[in-house]
Amino acid sequence: MIEQQAREKTEELEKTTPHLITWQDWEWPCAEGDYCKFIGFGSKPLYRELSAGKPEKEFFSDSIYYTLLGSDLEYLWSDVLPEKEVKDYNDSTQYSTLFYVFKSLKSDTVVTILDCN
Repeated sequence: MIEQQAREKTEELEKTTPHLITWQDWEWPCAEGDYCKFIGFGSKPLYRELSAGKPEKEFFSDSIYYTLLGSDLEYLWSDVLPEKEVKDYNDSTQYSTLFYVFKSLKSDTVVTILDCN
């Protein structure tokens, strides 16, 4: 039954979600038993907006998807994460590392994945 639900959710995701252009292949993130919704490209202004009063750097670190937990989060925050908002794909082409920010469909949980060219 769980496998059937997973197949159905995967099929729905593949048919209803616009394709994200990425350099690497990665699995679409999940939270709380379901796929997440893509909400934008990561930047310090976006994390500031989403953090709801929590320190932005801490919010960013807490959002990193489990597959990236060994990453140097201090370096990513200080030296890689864009200082300016990345509004769309055209803006994103200026960077060699992109942060894809997702939100749980069931709560305010935010998940971040990164991709490098």
